[in-house]
Amino acid sequence: MNDWVQYKIKIRERLRLFVLKILELSKMLPASKRASVINCQITKSGTSMYANYRAALRGRSKASFPVNCQLPLKKVMKQKCG
Repeated sequence: MNDWVQYKIKIRERLRLFVLKILELSKMLPASKRASVINCQITKSGTSMYANYRAALRGRSKASFPVNCQLPLKKVMKQKCG
């Protein structure tokens, strides 16, 4: 297996573990209305990163990988700043 494939697998695994931690965090938040809104946003943002990365992995070529990652990165930045 070449370095590029190993790198993609490593990042995918790190994102998967991140999502599991996000889901653990969501269980710890209280049941208030405010916490529910925060919980929903954190869960959607955290889990979408993994889904978008997996979609980028299914690109047609190595050259398309960065292009396929640009939209999810823009979404993450928008959520972080807005």
